[in-house]
Amino acid sequence: KNERKAFIDTVNEKILSGNVFVFDRGFQSTKLFEHVANNKGYYVCRLKNNTVLNEIKGNDGTCILNEKKVRIIKYRINDNDYILATNLFSDSYDSIKSIYHDRWRIEEYLKYAKYNFNF
Repeated sequence: KNERKAFIDTVNEKILSGNVFVFDRGFQSTKLFEHVANNKGYYVCRLKNNTVLNEIKGNDGTCILNEKKVRIIKYRINDNDYILATNLFSDSYDSIKSIYHDRWRIEEYLKYAKYNFNF
């Protein structure tokens, strides 16, 4: 019933270390971000539109989100605003955007498979 808790309970350092996990808005959670970072992993997560962010400089800056330093990536595509939080501080702005949007190919494939194969 709680995908964030299930992720935290089952995914440990052995799996997290060095890997990048991509989450949509429903997964936004300080506890989840901390779990990934504390286990040497990385995350890219789209933030909810009503998330309060403190003093971001530009479209690619850092801020404090629930007392933790995060990198914020902001951009717009077809009148949709995207705000991403990540702990990938050395990757390029475009690279992080690409990481997030690559997950949509997977989502579309799963939707196709579910519909066509009655999963």
